[in-house]
Amino acid sequence: MFENAGLDIAPTFRVPDVMVFRASAYSSGAVSVLPQDVVLVVEVVSPGSRTNDRITKPAEYAAAGIGADRRVELEPTASLTAYVLKDGDSTYTEAGSWTKERSPGSPIRSRCRSKSAF
Repeated sequence: MFENAGLDIAPTFRVPDVMVFRASAYSSGAVSVLPQDVVLVVEVVSPGSRTNDRITKPAEYAAAGIGADRRVELEPTASLTAYVLKDGDSTYTEAGSWTKERSPGSPIRSRCRSKSAF
């Protein structure tokens, strides 16, 4: 597990709140991974980062080709929204949103573009 691992989206360097990447991208001492090695990014929206977490970062992640994005909202009520990047698209499509009222049995489906992701 990288702590504070970065995502190298030249010319930008981002540090997602959570990032899932291919094991082959791991290297001891590494501080970043490339977008093609990232399977999923997650951002937790806080008052000081709303614009970045809701607009800027998802646009950069989608442009870099990262196939799945999740956004956690804490206000006004906790929720999780799943986004997927469909083949040929340059922006994410919402796949679903979950709150505490939504049944815990409701699945979040996402597909990985590479069978060798894990």
